[in-house]
Amino acid sequence: MLVCSGCFVAHACRNHVRFCGHRVMRHSGKCSPPGMMQSAARAWKGCSVAWFLRACGDEALGQIPPATRTKTDGNPPSTSQKEIVTSKANSTGVLEQPSLPVQIVQILVAMLVMDTWQYFVHRYMHQNKFLYRHVHSQHHRLVVPYAIGALYNHPLEGLLLDTFGGAISFLVSGMTARTAVIFFCFAVIKTVDDHCGLWLPGNVFHIFFQNNTAYHDIHHQLQGAKYNYSQPFFAIWDKILGTHMPYDLVERPEGGFEARAVKD
Repeated sequence: MLVCSGCFVAHACRNHVRFCGHRVMRHSGKCSPPGMMQSAARAWKGCSVAWFLRACGDEALGQIPPATRTKTDGNPPSTSQKEIVTSKANSTGVLEQPSLPVQIVQILVAMLVMDTWQYFVHRYMHQNKFLYRHVHSQHHRLVVPYAIGALYNHPLEGLLLDTFGGAISFLVSGMTARTAVIFFCFAVIKTVDDHCGLWLPGNVFHIFFQNNTAYHDIHHQLQGAKYNYSQPFFAIWDKILGTHMPYDLVERPEGGFEARAVKD
Protein backbone atom coordinates (compact mmCIF):
# COMPACT_ATOMS: atom_id res chain seq x y z
CA MET A 1 0.00 0.00 0.00
CA LEU A 2 2.84 2.38 0.85
CA VAL A 3 4.51 1.82 -2.53
CA CYS A 4 1.26 2.27 -4.43
CA SER A 5 0.46 5.44 -2.49
CA GLY A 6 3.90 6.73 -3.39
CA CYS A 7 3.07 6.28 -7.07
CA PHE A 8 -0.01 8.47 -6.74
CA VAL A 9 1.86 11.10 -4.73
CA ALA A 10 4.65 11.23 -7.33
CA HIS A 11 2.07 11.58 -10.11
CA ALA A 12 0.30 14.38 -8.25
CA CYS A 13 3.62 16.17 -7.69
CA ARG A 14 4.45 15.94 -11.38
CA ASN A 15 1.29 17.86 -12.26
CA HIS A 16 1.68 20.41 -9.47
CA VAL A 17 2.72 23.89 -10.59
CA ARG A 18 5.69 23.92 -8.22
CA PHE A 19 7.25 20.95 -9.99
CA CYS A 20 6.79 22.19 -13.56
CA GLY A 21 10.29 23.63 -13.60
CA HIS A 22 11.79 20.18 -13.04
CA ARG A 23 10.02 18.23 -15.78
CA VAL A 24 12.05 16.20 -18.22
CA MET A 25 10.12 15.98 -21.49
CA ARG A 26 10.84 15.78 -25.16
CA HIS A 27 7.69 17.39 -26.52
CA SER A 28 6.38 20.86 -25.85
CA GLY A 29 2.85 19.65 -25.22
CA LYS A 30 1.64 18.05 -22.04
CA CYS A 31 1.44 14.30 -22.05
CA SER A 32 -2.02 12.84 -22.42
CA PRO A 33 -1.58 9.59 -20.52
CA PRO A 34 -3.69 6.52 -21.19
CA GLY A 35 -6.77 6.10 -19.01
CA MET A 36 -5.86 7.03 -15.46
CA MET A 37 -7.93 4.26 -13.95
CA GLN A 38 -6.23 1.68 -16.14
CA SER A 39 -2.83 3.10 -15.26
CA ALA A 40 -3.71 3.12 -11.59
CA ALA A 41 -4.77 -0.50 -11.79
CA ARG A 42 -1.36 -1.39 -13.17
CA ALA A 43 0.28 0.48 -10.32
CA TRP A 44 -1.44 -1.79 -7.81
CA LYS A 45 0.95 -4.51 -8.88
CA GLY A 46 3.33 -2.87 -6.46
CA CYS A 47 1.07 -4.14 -3.70
CA SER A 48 2.26 -7.67 -4.47
CA VAL A 49 4.77 -6.98 -1.70
CA ALA A 50 1.90 -7.41 0.75
CA TRP A 51 1.10 -10.80 -0.77
CA PHE A 52 4.79 -11.72 -0.54
CA LEU A 53 4.81 -10.87 3.17
CA ARG A 54 1.79 -13.06 3.86
CA ALA A 55 3.26 -15.93 1.84
CA CYS A 56 6.55 -15.78 3.73
CA GLY A 57 4.81 -15.96 7.08
CA ASP A 58 6.18 -14.99 10.47
CA GLU A 59 9.82 -14.84 9.43
CA ALA A 60 9.21 -12.16 6.81
CA LEU A 61 7.04 -10.12 9.16
CA GLY A 62 9.52 -10.43 11.99
CA GLN A 63 6.94 -12.12 14.22
CA ILE A 64 9.35 -14.57 15.77
CA PRO A 65 8.07 -16.47 18.79
CA PRO A 66 9.50 -14.95 22.01
CA ALA A 67 11.14 -18.26 22.96
CA THR A 68 13.39 -18.08 19.91
CA ARG A 69 14.53 -14.54 20.65
CA THR A 70 16.81 -15.64 23.48
CA LYS A 71 19.75 -17.96 23.72
CA THR A 72 19.47 -21.36 25.32
CA ASP A 73 20.75 -19.98 28.64
CA GLY A 74 17.71 -17.73 28.87
CA ASN A 75 19.64 -14.47 28.54
CA PRO A 76 18.52 -11.95 25.92
CA PRO A 77 20.86 -11.53 22.96
CA SER A 78 23.48 -8.81 23.23
CA THR A 79 23.52 -5.78 20.96
CA SER A 80 26.26 -7.36 18.87
CA GLN A 81 24.04 -10.38 18.27
CA LYS A 82 21.09 -8.35 17.04
CA GLU A 83 20.92 -8.33 13.26
CA ILE A 84 18.45 -6.98 10.76
CA VAL A 85 17.18 -10.05 8.95
CA THR A 86 16.22 -13.49 10.19
CA SER A 87 17.44 -16.47 8.22
CA LYS A 88 18.15 -19.91 9.64
CA ALA A 89 18.06 -21.72 12.96
CA ASN A 90 21.26 -23.19 14.34
CA SER A 91 21.64 -26.53 16.09
CA THR A 92 20.26 -25.11 19.34
CA GLY A 93 17.14 -23.79 17.65
CA VAL A 94 18.13 -20.13 17.91
CA LEU A 95 17.47 -18.12 14.78
CA GLU A 96 20.62 -16.78 13.18
CA GLN A 97 20.63 -13.69 11.03
CA PRO A 98 22.99 -12.63 8.23
CA SER A 99 25.29 -9.75 9.03
CA LEU A 100 24.71 -6.38 7.42
CA PRO A 101 27.67 -6.77 5.00
CA VAL A 102 26.24 -10.10 3.84
CA GLN A 103 22.86 -8.51 3.20
CA ILE A 104 24.46 -5.68 1.22
CA VAL A 105 26.32 -8.21 -0.94
CA GLN A 106 23.09 -10.15 -1.48
CA ILE A 107 21.26 -7.01 -2.57
CA LEU A 108 24.08 -6.07 -4.97
CA VAL A 109 24.00 -9.57 -6.46
CA ALA A 110 20.22 -9.35 -6.81
CA MET A 111 20.57 -5.98 -8.54
CA LEU A 112 23.02 -7.39 -11.09
CA VAL A 113 20.87 -10.47 -11.71
CA MET A 114 17.73 -8.36 -12.09
CA ASP A 115 19.49 -5.99 -14.49
CA THR A 116 20.80 -8.88 -16.59
CA TRP A 117 17.42 -10.58 -16.83
CA GLN A 118 15.47 -7.43 -17.59
CA TYR A 119 17.97 -6.13 -20.15
CA PHE A 120 17.80 -9.21 -22.36
CA VAL A 121 14.05 -9.78 -21.99
CA HIS A 122 13.36 -6.09 -22.55
CA ARG A 123 15.60 -5.96 -25.61
CA TYR A 124 14.04 -9.12 -27.05
CA MET A 125 10.59 -7.57 -26.68
CA HIS A 126 11.77 -4.74 -28.91
CA GLN A 127 13.38 -7.02 -31.49
CA ASN A 128 10.54 -9.53 -31.71
CA LYS A 129 7.82 -7.83 -33.76
CA PHE A 130 5.02 -9.99 -32.34
CA LEU A 131 5.98 -9.34 -28.71
CA TYR A 132 6.46 -5.65 -29.30
CA ARG A 133 3.18 -5.18 -31.14
CA HIS A 134 1.02 -7.22 -28.78
CA VAL A 135 2.85 -6.85 -25.45
CA HIS A 136 5.55 -4.22 -24.97
CA SER A 137 4.02 -1.50 -27.15
CA GLN A 138 1.45 -0.90 -24.42
CA HIS A 139 4.17 0.50 -22.17
CA HIS A 140 5.57 2.65 -24.99
CA ARG A 141 2.30 4.50 -25.36
CA LEU A 142 3.95 6.66 -22.72
CA VAL A 143 5.79 9.02 -25.05
CA VAL A 144 6.35 11.25 -22.04
CA PRO A 145 6.74 8.96 -19.00
CA TYR A 146 5.05 9.72 -15.70
CA ALA A 147 5.24 8.08 -12.27
CA ILE A 148 2.30 5.66 -12.37
CA GLY A 149 3.33 4.68 -15.89
CA ALA A 150 6.27 2.78 -14.43
CA LEU A 151 3.94 -0.19 -14.01
CA TYR A 152 1.68 0.51 -16.96
CA ASN A 153 2.31 -2.57 -19.08
CA HIS A 154 0.83 -5.78 -20.41
CA PRO A 155 0.25 -8.52 -17.78
CA LEU A 156 2.54 -10.88 -19.71
CA GLU A 157 5.32 -8.31 -19.58
CA GLY A 158 4.82 -7.96 -15.83
CA LEU A 159 5.08 -11.73 -15.48
CA LEU A 160 8.22 -12.07 -17.61
CA LEU A 161 10.13 -9.00 -16.46
CA ASP A 162 9.07 -8.48 -12.87
CA THR A 163 7.79 -11.78 -11.49
CA PHE A 164 10.32 -14.10 -13.12
CA GLY A 165 13.12 -11.56 -12.81
CA GLY A 166 12.36 -11.03 -9.14
CA ALA A 167 12.17 -14.76 -8.42
CA ILE A 168 15.51 -15.44 -10.13
CA SER A 169 17.16 -12.53 -8.30
CA PHE A 170 15.82 -13.82 -5.00
CA LEU A 171 17.03 -17.37 -5.58
CA VAL A 172 20.48 -16.54 -6.98
CA SER A 173 21.31 -13.97 -4.31
CA GLY A 174 20.30 -16.29 -1.47
CA MET A 175 18.69 -13.42 0.43
CA THR A 176 16.19 -13.97 3.19
CA ALA A 177 12.53 -13.02 2.96
CA ARG A 178 12.95 -9.77 4.85
CA THR A 179 15.98 -8.71 2.81
CA ALA A 180 13.95 -9.49 -0.31
CA VAL A 181 11.17 -7.15 0.84
CA ILE A 182 13.73 -4.36 1.26
CA PHE A 183 15.20 -5.09 -2.17
CA PHE A 184 11.88 -5.26 -4.03
CA CYS A 185 10.56 -2.09 -2.39
CA PHE A 186 13.76 -0.31 -3.41
CA ALA A 187 13.44 -1.64 -6.97
CA VAL A 188 9.84 -0.40 -7.28
CA ILE A 189 10.74 3.05 -5.92
CA LYS A 190 13.69 3.26 -8.32
CA THR A 191 11.47 2.28 -11.28
CA VAL A 192 8.84 4.85 -10.33
CA ASP A 193 11.53 7.53 -10.12
CA ASP A 194 12.90 6.54 -13.54
CA HIS A 195 9.47 7.18 -15.05
CA CYS A 196 8.41 10.22 -13.03
CA GLY A 197 9.56 12.74 -15.65
CA LEU A 198 11.10 15.03 -13.03
CA TRP A 199 14.72 16.09 -12.65
CA LEU A 200 14.59 17.15 -9.02
CA PRO A 201 17.65 18.76 -7.39
CA GLY A 202 19.33 16.53 -4.83
CA ASN A 203 17.73 13.33 -6.11
CA VAL A 204 20.01 10.58 -4.79
CA PHE A 205 19.10 8.30 -7.69
CA HIS A 206 20.53 10.85 -10.11
CA ILE A 207 23.71 11.03 -8.04
CA PHE A 208 24.41 7.31 -7.69
CA PHE A 209 22.83 5.86 -10.84
CA GLN A 210 23.59 6.74 -14.45
CA ASN A 211 20.41 4.86 -15.31
CA ASN A 212 18.00 7.55 -14.14
CA THR A 213 15.00 9.64 -15.18
CA ALA A 214 16.64 11.30 -18.18
CA TYR A 215 18.39 8.08 -19.24
CA HIS A 216 15.12 6.17 -19.45
CA ASP A 217 13.33 9.16 -20.96
CA ILE A 218 15.63 8.77 -23.98
CA HIS A 219 14.40 5.18 -24.37
CA HIS A 220 10.81 6.43 -24.59
CA GLN A 221 11.70 8.85 -27.37
CA LEU A 222 11.36 7.75 -30.99
CA GLN A 223 15.08 7.95 -31.80
CA GLY A 224 16.03 6.19 -28.56
CA ALA A 225 13.57 3.29 -28.67
CA LYS A 226 16.31 0.84 -29.66
CA TYR A 227 18.75 2.14 -27.06
CA ASN A 228 19.02 2.38 -23.28
CA TYR A 229 17.31 -0.95 -22.59
CA SER A 230 18.95 -1.29 -19.18
CA GLN A 231 16.66 -1.21 -16.17
CA PRO A 232 16.21 -0.62 -13.35
CA PHE A 233 19.63 0.00 -11.79
CA PHE A 234 22.76 0.13 -13.92
CA ALA A 235 23.66 0.86 -17.56
CA ILE A 236 26.31 -1.87 -17.77
CA TRP A 237 24.74 -4.05 -20.47
CA ASP A 238 23.93 -1.09 -22.71
CA LYS A 239 27.59 -0.07 -22.67
CA ILE A 240 28.89 -3.62 -23.20
CA LEU A 241 26.54 -4.46 -26.08
CA GLY A 242 26.52 -1.10 -27.85
CA THR A 243 22.98 0.02 -27.06
CA HIS A 244 23.99 2.94 -24.88
CA MET A 245 22.80 6.37 -26.05
CA PRO A 246 24.14 9.34 -24.06
CA TYR A 247 22.15 12.52 -23.66
CA ASP A 248 22.41 16.21 -22.90
CA LEU A 249 20.09 17.72 -20.33
CA VAL A 250 19.06 21.10 -21.74
CA GLU A 251 17.13 23.70 -19.80
CA ARG A 252 13.97 24.80 -21.61
CA PRO A 253 13.11 28.53 -21.93
CA GLU A 254 9.56 27.87 -20.71
CA GLY A 255 10.80 25.90 -17.71
CA GLY A 256 11.88 22.36 -17.04
CA PHE A 257 14.47 20.32 -18.91
CA GLU A 258 14.74 18.37 -22.12
CA ALA A 259 16.77 15.18 -22.46
CA ARG A 260 18.31 15.29 -25.93
CA ALA A 261 19.88 12.16 -27.36
CA VAL A 262 23.53 12.44 -28.39
CA LYS A 263 24.69 9.64 -30.69
CA ASP A 264 28.24 8.36 -30.15
